[in-house]
Amino acid sequence: MIYGSSRRVRFDPTNSGVVALDDRPAGNQGKEMTTAHEILQAAAGHMNDRAATYDKPAGERSMGAAVRAFEAVTGIHITETQGWLFMAVLKAVRSQQGAYRADSFEDGAAYFALAGEAAAAQPVLQQADAKPDGDGLIPWHGGECPVAGSVRVCVRLRCGHENFSPNLARTFRWDHRGIDGDIVAYKVVG
Repeated sequence: MIYGSSRRVRFDPTNSGVVALDDRPAGNQGKEMTTAHEILQAAAGHMNDRAATYDKPAGERSMGAAVRAFEAVTGIHITETQGWLFMAVLKAVRSQQGAYRADSFEDGAAYFALAGEAAAAQPVLQQADAKPDGDGLIPWHGGECPVAGSVRVCVRLRCGHENFSPNLARTFRWDHRGIDGDIVAYKVVG
């Protein structure tokens, strides 16, 4: 199924494996996707359909806006990569509930690919060689949280404010937006 649409993708073995849109009701489509290659082709077909639907060459890319909205509502920061990963996990869970449904695997493959795309777009960090300063703070240049979310940290913000009351790392926004609230250094405290 195409991201909630009633249109389905079917494998067309007569056309070198190219997928074709199939508007027939569920159960009346052509051959279900059964090989990894077919499932990945169907996922690519879904992504191409999204590009046409949203009139963007790269396809629909709403996760950045979705995770920012999630943060505004809940106060919890997640990255775009984590947002796509959440969707892939959702599809993995759905794949285990009831009968085989090709769309759970097709959409899951697409979401996991989008998570990889988002992760690859993150700046390469040189954190492994970072040395703590005199206060024991490690310089931070933005990106995904450098420690597990359950680790307690203290941070220094771009504006100069220092939070030395340890908080869970997952409660902070680790990416850089060029604003006073960006974390510029951190210290693991437990």
